[in-house]
Amino acid sequence: MTGTDVSVQVFAPPAAACCGGTTWEGAADYLRKRLQQRFGESVSVEFIEMFAPRSFEFPDVLRVLESRGALPIVRVADEIVSQGVKLSEAKVAEAVARSLGHSNKQENH
Repeated sequence: MTGTDVSVQVFAPPAAACCGGTTWEGAADYLRKRLQQRFGESVSVEFIEMFAPRSFEFPDVLRVLESRGALPIVRVADEIVSQGVKLSEAKVAEAVARSLGHSNKQENH
């Protein structure tokens, strides 16, 4: 992640539609584009298919699911910021701004 200061992970079911026929992977890609418009290359967004090998690298996410948590789960800078709801660009952007140490309102372009 060269040049990236904040990482965002979106954990969701494989190839499942989230709304209006868009897949969770497509929604995560849209979120990536919007966050990079706002914050530039200082943020990365990764879609992680739940129960694929990579998902097991995140024990905090697995614990949430074991305690009846719901997908999708969104992590920003190693902190779970949402679960079981549609992706909220505003909520994720707020968490990214906090992690970068500045106000989200200053980052709107």
